[in-house]
Amino acid sequence: NYWTLDYGFSDPFVCLDIGVDASDNVYVWREYQKRYQSTWEHGLYLRDRPNPEGFHIEGITGDPRGADEAATLALQGIHVDSEDLAKLDGEWSQGVEAVRRQLKLQPDGKPKLFIDRSCTELIRQMQGLRAREHKEEKNAKGIGRGAKEGQHDYDDHGPDALRYFHSWYFVLGRGASFS
Repeated sequence: NYWTLDYGFSDPFVCLDIGVDASDNVYVWREYQKRYQSTWEHGLYLRDRPNPEGFHIEGITGDPRGADEAATLALQGIHVDSEDLAKLDGEWSQGVEAVRRQLKLQPDGKPKLFIDRSCTELIRQMQGLRAREHKEEKNAKGIGRGAKEGQHDYDDHGPDALRYFHSWYFVLGRGASFS
């Protein structure tokens, strides 16, 4: 089991519980998305919530821009490994590509990414994702600089957490199996 986090206050703080099998199938089996609480309060809840028998965490990753939030969680024994994500050139596009590969139907007719029906917020957010329109940005002299890649930054904290996990597990190779 792995946790992947995206921090928020007015936007939700997200924790996705993810299992990965020996064939690198990814199972999002539980979500936590809550607004208007401190990182400390989220950490207390996650640390103390009921879990299935034998539950343990193999690794935790999250938003690489959340050093303060990760430090707060570490005080509660929740250690987030996201430092290398910040150094990963092209993290957004590589993470999106890793998610796309898992969503693609395989020869058996099934994807390699499964989201439990109970994860209603993540499912809703995934269905609402939209890419930014590609517009050429111009500098002060009217010379094109290219558009910044990415999705619209709205109601996307669950998908962002999923992307952080895929970047960490598959792109950086933190997973036990790496196909």
